[in-house]
Amino acid sequence: MTNFWTDYFFPFLTVLVLLILYFTVKNLLPSYFNEKGKNLATKEDISNLTELVEKVKYTFTKETEHLKSNLQFLKGIHGSLISEERNAVIDFNEKYFAWLNSLMDTGFSGIDQYDNSEIERFRQNLAQQYNLFLNSHSRFDLFIENGELVASSHAVKIETLKLLGTLPQEYLLQIKSINVESDFINHAPVLERSEKMKPLFSKRMELYKKYNDDIINNYKIIAPKAVALQKLCRDYMYELIEKENKQTNLM
Repeated sequence: MTNFWTDYFFPFLTVLVLLILYFTVKNLLPSYFNEKGKNLATKEDISNLTELVEKVKYTFTKETEHLKSNLQFLKGIHGSLISEERNAVIDFNEKYFAWLNSLMDTGFSGIDQYDNSEIERFRQNLAQQYNLFLNSHSRFDLFIENGELVASSHAVKIETLKLLGTLPQEYLLQIKSINVESDFINHAPVLERSEKMKPLFSKRMELYKKYNDDIINNYKIIAPKAVALQKLCRDYMYELIEKENKQTNLM
């Protein structure tokens, strides 16, 4: 006897379930694996992107630190240059006026003008003061970019050399010559000394008076230019102070 359920329905149901499973697997599994593949690809992409971002971040941080270091270095150099400029201006003023004051020293630092060895030491001191000024002026020219200030420094130097530079040396050489004559006369008989010394004494006094007059008259010409140079130096120093303040604020 035929059993409907076992002979027809259950086989049919089995086939139907198998068909449903077949089409389900056929349609869903590729989608599933496709999505799974996409997810894996997305994860790989995210990993790659994350790695790339980290590399860029590292490079950016490294370059930023490098730039900061360079900027700090440049600021340090700039600060050093400003400091060198300031020192050059100060040193130039000190050396110029030390030289000028030596040229203007009509008392010759209290030396014994009858002693040629002392006169020679003073002349050497004048030469030394001038050499120190020359070295300072060379440094000044190296660091100072202000054209007006540099031109003024050279103009004052030339004017000082022209009007005062040789006066003390010329005067002292003449005094040395008088001293040599005086020493020679001192070996003459006593009665002759007084008469022979009088002309030399008068000559010494005339030389000294002329020397003082020349120093004063020539200084009157130099003084306004020296004062103008000092003002330019002072103004330039104020500019350097402003530069330094701006640099400090940027740091």
